[in-house]
Amino acid sequence: MNEFCAKKLGEVMAFAKVGIETFEKGNEGFLKLFTEIKIADLKKENQEHISAIEEQVNDKDVSDTTLKKNEATSVKLIAMRDLYVKDEWHNPAELCEWLGFFEGAAVVHWTLVKGVAEGLGDKNLEELADRAIIFHEEILKTVSLCLYNIGKEKSL
Repeated sequence: MNEFCAKKLGEVMAFAKVGIETFEKGNEGFLKLFTEIKIADLKKENQEHISAIEEQVNDKDVSDTTLKKNEATSVKLIAMRDLYVKDEWHNPAELCEWLGFFEGAAVVHWTLVKGVAEGLGDKNLEELADRAIIFHEEILKTVSLCLYNIGKEKSL
């Protein structure tokens, strides 16, 4: 695995880590939309992505490159998120608007990783990318529906 591939895995790892942190930090607001079990499941799936990425990069001796990129990307994502959400962590509309940006970006980053996996002929990584793409697309659909319902409710 070359440096480009290792860095892309660091980026998607950052989406998983920041995703977990976002659901933890915004728990109050998210509980207005999701059950505790759903939030726990979202965090668990993100953690499974992290573990699978760690396994991938450890097997290929590129973990240093991946972890360095993960840290840099996490800093950027957290800065963008905190600038957007500000002090609205209790507000489901703001949280879902942020997740619209975040989950869309996660989908395109994982799609790039899928291309990497196919280029490498790595079926395990390809399966992980497919699973992650579906996961993030489902969150995006869910938050879009939540925003639709919030908009309809607030218009009355």
